[in-house]
Amino acid sequence: MCPLKTIHSIFISLWIAIGLSCTATHQTSVPTPLADSLFGPEQAGTYRVRIRTTRMEMTGILIVRYQDDAWRGSLINEFGIKAFDFIVKKQKCRLLNTVSLLNRWYIRKIIENDFSFLFGKEQRGGGAKGKSLTFQSNGMFTLTNERQHIEYIFQPMTE
Repeated sequence: MCPLKTIHSIFISLWIAIGLSCTATHQTSVPTPLADSLFGPEQAGTYRVRIRTTRMEMTGILIVRYQDDAWRGSLINEFGIKAFDFIVKKQKCRLLNTVSLLNRWYIRKIIENDFSFLFGKEQRGGGAKGKSLTFQSNGMFTLTNERQHIEYIFQPMTE
């Protein structure tokens, strides 16, 4: 066999292999840059959370991770009682397994809207009306819903 034909067939085989490897990669949507920066490069995190309203205060631990093109998480109190689970997909939040104290349609709607804002793209370019995010140098950040007078304070937990 001619060496030129051998080189030519090796080149074609290499070209086909490169083309097949490029088409075999699986593309998934990635989390929003802000949510990615808030909840870590590995797209998972654990946070101490304090939710304050004019009438009550609730503290707990938020466990969040990015999986199957959606942010999934749970908020539990320090005793291990789950307040709620949530899924944020396409910038829309849905609460699941909500504790009876919070299981009122208007409370669920407020929390869903606030978490949609937190994990969505609205916070860029002015944000949603009456909602704001503030950041501190130690990694803490606060989501404020001025209309409903609710403040969510997130503090990263170190392992």
